[in-house]
Amino acid sequence: KNIDHLEFYGGEPLMQQEHDTILEIINEYGNPDITKIWYNSNGTICEEKFFEIWKNFREVTISLSIDDIGPRFEYQRMNAKWEEVLANIEKFKLLREKHNVNLILQIYITVGIYNVYYLDEILEQMKTKFKLPVVFNLVHYPHHYSLVNFPNFVKSQIENKLRSIDTTGIEFIEWSPTIDNIIKYMYDRAYDPAELEKFFTYTQKHDTYRKQSFKETFNEL
Repeated sequence: KNIDHLEFYGGEPLMQQEHDTILEIINEYGNPDITKIWYNSNGTICEEKFFEIWKNFREVTISLSIDDIGPRFEYQRMNAKWEEVLANIEKFKLLREKHNVNLILQIYITVGIYNVYYLDEILEQMKTKFKLPVVFNLVHYPHHYSLVNFPNFVKSQIENKLRSIDTTGIEFIEWSPTIDNIIKYMYDRAYDPAELEKFFTYTQKHDTYRKQSFKETFNEL
């Protein structure tokens, strides 16, 4: 009865049967009107049944974990479809109004070796398609996915791209790292050839069994 804040992480929390059960228990035996719920979701699931119970809760925040766009998004989130996620975001907005849910939507971009070079393209989509607040997160582990592992000549090219980004029209959550923070973090550690080699080794293995192509999808990298 005294739970005032509850966070659901993944895998994908909206697929977990335990998640549904927990909400039903709080709704029936607790005090949902004092309880805030926070999700990290990949945006692949949006079902009306959730809104029918969310409407009883004080506040619901969904942090949509979207690290890239188009084919690069589908590469990183295998089996997810970019157009379906776009449609789900609009569905979240419509169902929020229909059921009068105090629902906060935000985009959670985890920045690492896959997507830092493309942040300009990603943020442009945030302006034109999503129009939602943005939060940056930085990959620390597994370490071979961290952007600190680029050689300096690559880091300098990435820095130039990042400094050219116009963030006008994008609302960043107050506690989000800034573009400057991302650049500083990138240079905080020296390039580690072994970690970069590890990245390519694992990527090649993943490509083989997933039947994907890093080289084609991330051609510039």
